[in-house]
Amino acid sequence: MLNTVPMEKIRIVFLESSKEKVIAALHKIGAIDFRKSSLELIEDQPLKFQSQIAEQLIRLEGALAIMHKPEKPIFKKIKHMPIEKLLKTAAHIKQADILYSIDAKLHALDDEAKQLEYAIYVAKGLACINIDLGKLASENLGFECFTGNDTNANRKLIEQVKHINNVETKVCKSGKKLFALIAFEKSKEAEISALLSGGAGSAGSITKIDLHSKYLAGKPKEVQANAEKMLEKNKKEKERAKKEIEEISRKSYWYISGIVELLHIELDRANASAMFKKTERTTIAEGWIPKERHNELVNVLKSATNGNFLIQELQDNELAPTLLKHGRLFKPFDYLMEFFSLPRSDEIDPTWIFIFSFLIFYGFMVSDVGYGILSFIMATLIAKKTNPEGLAHNAAKVWQIGAVPAAIFGVITNQYFGIGLDQYFMPFRGISWTKNVQSFLLLSIFIGVAQVILGLLFGMINEYRRHRKKKAVSKIMGIGAMLLGIVALASGLFGVFNAGIGISTGIGAAVLFVLFILLGDLHDAISIITHPLSYARLMGFGLTSVIIAALIDMAFTPTLTYGVIAFVLLIIAFATLHTLNMILAVFEGIIQSARLNFVEFFSKFYEGGGIKFKPFGYKRIFTKE
Repeated sequence: MLNTVPMEKIRIVFLESSKEKVIAALHKIGAIDFRKSSLELIEDQPLKFQSQIAEQLIRLEGALAIMHKPEKPIFKKIKHMPIEKLLKTAAHIKQADILYSIDAKLHALDDEAKQLEYAIYVAKGLACINIDLGKLASENLGFECFTGNDTNANRKLIEQVKHINNVETKVCKSGKKLFALIAFEKSKEAEISALLSGGAGSAGSITKIDLHSKYLAGKPKEVQANAEKMLEKNKKEKERAKKEIEEISRKSYWYISGIVELLHIELDRANASAMFKKTERTTIAEGWIPKERHNELVNVLKSATNGNFLIQELQDNELAPTLLKHGRLFKPFDYLMEFFSLPRSDEIDPTWIFIFSFLIFYGFMVSDVGYGILSFIMATLIAKKTNPEGLAHNAAKVWQIGAVPAAIFGVITNQYFGIGLDQYFMPFRGISWTKNVQSFLLLSIFIGVAQVILGLLFGMINEYRRHRKKKAVSKIMGIGAMLLGIVALASGLFGVFNAGIGISTGIGAAVLFVLFILLGDLHDAISIITHPLSYARLMGFGLTSVIIAALIDMAFTPTLTYGVIAFVLLIIAFATLHTLNMILAVFEGIIQSARLNFVEFFSKFYEGGGIKFKPFGYKRIFTKE
């Protein structure tokens, strides 16, 4: 329960002739995480067809990226087929070529639409000019066109241009924009360019207009009319192209997804042998497997090789990969552990403790039945709309699970959107937050003391496993100092024990504390004093949420005393403010619960940095064996 799945490193030797069968068998059971062998032998190569598989995979995945995934996953699973047949089947999927052609057409139409829209924009801006924009070319004359907001700076710029000799300027106003067309002798080109460059960088901020578009042929009004017609035609062509994609997607999306899945499986198998070493007739594969699957692996190899194989356990100093198994319900917590840092395979796996304490802390701080129900609904909606492999989805699942203890603690503390139901019809009064602040504070610190001691105990076990006996002993000193210190405080502050016991335990705690510093370090020693106090935040954030909820109830509880309109407004305010308080409570509950575990608890023993176990295997969705 508190350890990662035990691993063993193995070496498998089998005949070269059975390599493909062995790879397929190992891939099917998904039990081994391959490692490159250190033996001084020839490096093996990928299987044949590897390049053809990769080529077809790229082609079909590109086609899938163009397609639209149908809303309903209706498909018939494709049966696994020999590689030669699979490659032939993939190559004959003509829909991929059609999709690439349609996609290229859509890109061309998009480019055309941008040019047409630009032509319409320019034509509208120069509507007051009755000249053919397509004939603005001459050996002796140059033309420039720019636009900018109708500001004093831009009007001043236009006046400066007009005062240049042998320059003609025509200005149009379109909405809040000024459009200026300038005709000038070629000899004035440098002067005009310098003036316009200065205007582009000024507060007037002008933008040059490109007059060389093929769609700017004709007078502005003609250009606009023609471009609008072409743009309408462009839109219809894009709609037809998109409908073609929709139709192909409806008929072929799931089938192509199945072929892609088969290609991925075959590509993994083709690449696997690159991790092997070989002799003239044999192949050597090495890797890590869970010990519990050793017999399963042996049986599979017997079948794939007709018994012609050798398997042996390897002893070396390589750190085994980490495999966590905590059930499907608590998978989101595994995700959070990996997001923080995966435990090493040679240390205690604290995930179960993390799950249990996280839910207790979270429920303690939120502790409201209404907030628990509301947060469960919101978390469920978020989980349905997000990627199952993403942070948002897994955080929502944790939130969803946490809603249960939040509601349970809400019943214990009699909180229903901040209202105690005992004042209406429930006989159970619960444990009042506001009347038991001291008790909740002491409970929070007691929880902190217990978790810090547990962390030191785990630290002692981890250090002992790594043969660091001095550090293991220091952890024991820390535990002893805390326990004796608690007895001394209980005697001195609360009179639980007599003075003699208080003095002797106090002296003992001081001695062990000094030994803890000498054997460990000062930071660890200080933390066993400060970290338990940090758990007071459980009471602090829980009480804050309760007080805010009570204030909302006092000010905005709906009543018909002031009329129907006021009643409706009060309902809206009541619901909105409680939702905001719930979100704040949930956010703080998740953050602080994670912090207490990852900082105060894990720092006593957790090293992390484990290597995730990545078995050579696959998951079928669209296909079958």
